Amino acid sequence: MKIFLSGAIERKPDYKADFNCKKAIFEEQGFETFSPADLPPGWEYEKYLKVCIAELVQCDGICFVNDTTTSKGAFVERMVAQACGIREVVA
Repeated sequence: MKIFLSGAIERKPDYKADFNCKKAIFEEQGFETFSPADLPPGWEYEKYLKVCIAELVQCDGICFVNDTTTSKGAFVERMVAQACGIREVVA
């Protein structure tokens, strides 16, 4: 099972800690994870979103790692997950 990690990044200076914590929990349980926090810095927002959506649709579950109410990307990822039948999982 592959889990996509979704959450606020731009407005959350400590986002890497949030993502790394959830990633470690899932990987300890034997799950494969995709974390946007592992992508290289310096890309345009649209490139990040395209890569993330391409990865998301290949996953079996999505986990929201922090407060996503202010994240445009997390909102889009939630909508794509729901439209594709990718279930939300909690760590």
